[in-house]
Amino acid sequence: METIRRTQRPRKATRANGAATRTRALQVARDAFSTAGYEGSSLRQIASAAGIDLATLKYHFGDKPSLFAEVYREGQQAFVRAVAPLVAALSRVQTAAELRTQLHTLVDDVYDYMSSNTAFLRITLFRLLENPASVIEQEARLQGDAIALVEVALAHLRKRGIVRPVDLRGAVVLLITALPTWYLTSQQRPQWLGDSDLADRERFSVFFVDLLEKHLVAD
Repeated sequence: METIRRTQRPRKATRANGAATRTRALQVARDAFSTAGYEGSSLRQIASAAGIDLATLKYHFGDKPSLFAEVYREGQQAFVRAVAPLVAALSRVQTAAELRTQLHTLVDDVYDYMSSNTAFLRITLFRLLENPASVIEQEARLQGDAIALVEVALAHLRKRGIVRPVDLRGAVVLLITALPTWYLTSQQRPQWLGDSDLADRERFSVFFVDLLEKHLVAD
């Protein structure tokens, strides 16, 4: 029995250390991709910053696209958790007045999400700017799922005559790209926006709710 106990304990420790190593590597990779982009980050750099060798990093994640896909998946899951209930509520509204109320809630909560997930915003925008030569399949699928989530909700409202007959896919892309761009600009280049009596969150809400109401809500 003593022999069994001595052989079991190292296995548990190894699993625990492996989980901790994986978590640390993901955090370092997220920081790397958000500051240098996908193209500007290498597995060797990430492994060194995480305090592990390259072989260990590859053991946990395989190649660079797989590591990026895992980082992206975590960020996208946080986005869906934050936005999915709001989008579900949005799809159930019955009047233009209800839609305006839900737009306020949606924009406010998206601002709060972005405040807690700035690294993921930067990663997403980096990928747009990098114009990658190769497509990472999981990233593309998750992006498509996020776009479809909002587009379907707006399509229900368009059928009820609450949303104007606009290009819904274009409207969703506007949301996904313009909101994080505005947020990051307000944090890093506040002078571009000029002076305002409103706090950042309130200013963000007023601007985008007004924009969405004019673009989406039927008269």
